[in-house]
Amino acid sequence: MSRENRKAEKEELRERILNVSTRLFFSRGIRQMKMNDLASELSVSKKTLYEFFADKRALLIEVLRHQGKKASKVREEAMSVSDNFMVQLLHYYRKVFCEFGEPVGVQFKEDMQRYPEIKELVEQEKEEYMKSLVAWFHEGVAKGALRDDVDYEIYCRWSPFQLFSVIVSGIVTRYRIEEVYQSIFYVQLRGIATEQGLKDADEAVKQYRESLKKKQ
Repeated sequence: MSRENRKAEKEELRERILNVSTRLFFSRGIRQMKMNDLASELSVSKKTLYEFFADKRALLIEVLRHQGKKASKVREEAMSVSDNFMVQLLHYYRKVFCEFGEPVGVQFKEDMQRYPEIKELVEQEKEEYMKSLVAWFHEGVAKGALRDDVDYEIYCRWSPFQLFSVIVSGIVTRYRIEEVYQSIFYVQLRGIATEQGLKDADEAVKQYRESLKKKQ
């Protein structure tokens, strides 16, 4: 096996470790997320886990950072799909809704109080991301797609809680994700759009629905 293939396999395994440990941390809490259970789910040895992460604390830090990196990557991807701001925004929210559907349990939040230094680190990185997100929304205002009478810092800080409420409500188990997205998040975005932004958004949604029909 070539060096490139070995490197790719290691990156793939690292990604799997982060994805599975994210689910276990969020659902069970930090204390009840056992490295033995993680190794068992991944069908690897604990020794293999420790080749990537020194201990559970290091893994937790990287899990939280990984979530932030995923969010940044989704926004960067959204900005590359089109020059039209509303197309970008709709793509961003659709991807966020589909990829960040792992609910954070109460036990995890309680356990995080035991790690104030990690919590502070995550909050600092979260603030940096929030600043860039708010700046992006202001670009939408400058482009005439978003209304200029909305406090977008408040809006951006509120959005994650709305996503969380949708997840914990269980509605995504009764309806397709696309139906929930169209009925909740698309309607929400229409409330902050200008007249031109609404036209752009409606056209973007129309094209997206047509693309889904072609795939069926």
